[in-house]
Amino acid sequence: MATIFRNVPSIYLPVRIDYRGRLYCITEYLNYQGIELSKGLLEFSIGEKVKLTNQEAINYLKIFGANCFGNGIGNKSFLHRIAWLIIIN
Repeated sequence: MATIFRNVPSIYLPVRIDYRGRLYCITEYLNYQGIELSKGLLEFSIGEKVKLTNQEAINYLKIFGANCFGNGIGNKSFLHRIAWLIIIN
């Protein structure tokens, strides 16, 4: 499905809202609420380089890495996750 849409400049995903105000994607395979591969194809469709001088972008990349590790580290504060990743390296 991603191969079909790779040359399309932008896509719109239909969503529905339930009585609590939560949004759910109607599409099954390619959506931002799906598996990691599906999310990655959407989030990184327009890529940017992370410059070594942009400390904020590097910190968000470290936080994402800590979130993917699991083991409860994703429940800690941002500063704790950044510090944890520095210790691992």
